[in-house]
Amino acid sequence: MTSVRHTATLLVVDDDELNRRFVSVMLREPGYEILLAENGQQALEIIDSRPIDIVLLDINMPVMDGIEALRRIREKYSLLELPVIMFTAEEEAQRIAGVFKLGANDYLAKPVKSAVASARIHIHLSIARLSKLKDDFLRFASHDLKKPMLVMSDIIACAREVELPAHAGSREIEDYLALLDNTNQRMQQVVHGFLDQNHLHNATQNISDQVDLNEIIQEARDYNFSYAHQKQIRLQLEMYNRLPVLRLDSFKVRQVLDNLIGNAIKFCPAGAQVKVRSLVHDDDVVIEVSDNGPGLTEMDYAKLFQRGVKLSNRPTGQESSTGIGLPLCRQLIEAAGGRIGARPNSGGGAVFWFRFAAPAQGEAGIKASGTNL
Repeated sequence: MTSVRHTATLLVVDDDELNRRFVSVMLREPGYEILLAENGQQALEIIDSRPIDIVLLDINMPVMDGIEALRRIREKYSLLELPVIMFTAEEEAQRIAGVFKLGANDYLAKPVKSAVASARIHIHLSIARLSKLKDDFLRFASHDLKKPMLVMSDIIACAREVELPAHAGSREIEDYLALLDNTNQRMQQVVHGFLDQNHLHNATQNISDQVDLNEIIQEARDYNFSYAHQKQIRLQLEMYNRLPVLRLDSFKVRQVLDNLIGNAIKFCPAGAQVKVRSLVHDDDVVIEVSDNGPGLTEMDYAKLFQRGVKLSNRPTGQESSTGIGLPLCRQLIEAAGGRIGARPNSGGGAVFWFRFAAPAQGEAGIKASGTNL
């Protein structure tokens, strides 16, 4: 006998046998396998025992109701990993807002209408499949990117073992190797941060470190120094001493600061100045990246942080511009609980900033003298 391969497994959870059977008959179509459960406890046991693609869950049931079952499902599975559609009677409509807060993907009002139910199930299954394809792509991309970076690390290590004759260029070669090594390490951090950990997919996950933003500023300065020097742009730091230590995802903050500094350098002409500044203002810790370049138009400011938008300014060194950097910065900062924005610089150019609420016990800081590079 040839076994049938089901493309989706649906779990219908309802204490009323007639409702269960009605829904299962209504939804039965090629490619669906339908499982039945009488209460939330049975549903959880089925979910633990085999893969389920979508759950249709009644609210009022004995033993364990749909609210508690939904809460436990969300402890293990995200909205994309296991979609849950709630059944609700008309008199329960006021509870819908509550189940959405708990992590329901959608709801169906009783009596369930076949066309509506089929359409909504199809939509959520399609979204879940696209999410899985994206996760698979990230997994493969991570694997394929790691190998050449490991090879690069080996090449750098081998090059450093070669004894160079003492001459004027030997120090410069070592500096280039150090820069190459640092760049390779940062790329490995990006692969781990964006692909392995999948930060954008799990934007609300609670990953945090004890972060001194001044240390991150200094790291970003070191990382971008060669780029600024190459374009004859001064990179200046102005840091506030004793900044409050924050609990943040340091990876997100590093990526945003690198992007903002890199953008400022990219769009400034030779001889310009880019300043990175930390301060405490209105109980917030604030980081600013300012420049005295050509700046932005009013229309540019209105479109900032929108995905795929091209602004009026152009790179001054023929660098590429994809239009995705600033939207990504906004997503990362807001996921970390902060705010981000931009304004014209009083001396010409633009100021990009992001800020986080300071801890209640944070110490006031003292302004440190600026550092020019």
